Amino acid sequence: MRVALLALAVVAVAGCRSLAPGGPAPEDPLDAELPPCAPDAEHPDKHFEVEAPGCGTGPDETEPSRYCLSTSGSWVPAPGTRPLSEPAVPFRNETMTRPERISGPDPMYSRAALKARVTGTLQARCVITAAGRVRDCRIVKSLLMMERPVLEALTGRCYRPATLDGRAVNVRYTFTIKLEMPPRWSVPHP
Repeated sequence: MRVALLALAVVAVAGCRSLAPGGPAPEDPLDAELPPCAPDAEHPDKHFEVEAPGCGTGPDETEPSRYCLSTSGSWVPAPGTRPLSEPAVPFRNETMTRPERISGPDPMYSRAALKARVTGTLQARCVITAAGRVRDCRIVKSLLMMERPVLEALTGRCYRPATLDGRAVNVRYTFTIKLEMPPRWSVPHP
């Protein structure tokens, strides 16, 4: 039992690094090719856009975040999203300061998710820019009916960015979001 827990701890600390020296690094979901958007992605329930939250003023910061429902059924960054001016680096706890949330919303439960009493953990792999904006998210671990509300909340937030050697950098970051049913008073009314 102790060995299993220790192995789990080593895997958790290793993150994106390969455990075997010189071995191949595990595939990063942000490096994988995006599945194409569904053919009817222009339908209102197949795409959405989140206005830039005003974290910064550069070209990476002012363009709205656009997502579409892919042919695989996941929300993905829509085609035509402007690439970052500097590439994002994987977050490394050992060498970087952790991004800190400054402002922005929490995910809101939809009526359907409330009715289905959806709870659990969702993971989204995103880029936090050097100005603190969240963009280019991909769902790593899904939670039915909550992908879109989580992506809308994340891309509407501002963070104090991760720093490397005292300089803010674009970083790939995995958000683990535990979702529990909200208290009765916060349920939206029809």
